[in-house]
Amino acid sequence: FDSIRHYSNFAIERLSTENRYNELFTLLLEKIRKDGEVLRHPSEMKWYMDFMVNPLLENEENAKTIKSKSIFYFINGTVYFITGNLEKAFYYYQKDIEHLENESKNTPIESSLYSAKISNMCAVCLKKGDSKTLSFYLEKLRNCPANFPMEKSKSFYRYYDLLIKSYILTGEFDKAIDLYHSIKNE
Repeated sequence: FDSIRHYSNFAIERLSTENRYNELFTLLLEKIRKDGEVLRHPSEMKWYMDFMVNPLLENEENAKTIKSKSIFYFINGTVYFITGNLEKAFYYYQKDIEHLENESKNTPIESSLYSAKISNMCAVCLKKGDSKTLSFYLEKLRNCPANFPMEKSKSFYRYYDLLIKSYILTGEFDKAIDLYHSIKNE
């Protein structure tokens, strides 16, 4: 009975913590959906700074489940991306992708989640002007499996949108125009 109580309490504590990470995740998504991903005025930074002063977001050791760790990385990466700290955004998004890939050895990767995470990393690379790393992640994005028509559409859009933006970033406008014409019907 001691063992049963121990494991029951252990599971309840993990689920409770995961629920708190889900709440943070939802708050951040609501903020982004309402106000967008671009700070238009320095005063908008306050919300993000206040949001990040949560003990759950200070140390990844607080995230004890696979899902809560992924949420931890996503939130940190996204907040740093929005507030302009691209090096930290890159670090957390990279950790998120590595975490997901490592966990895929035990649990199949949800393809739409994986492509979204890689897409986020590509957005950081674009903003940093890092075309070499962008090419690496674009290739990963292009090769993401898609199990359903909606996932295929999202992957198509994400990949080609980012590829066209990369051509624009590097000044390869003719390639961007050619690419546009080749995917126009899609």
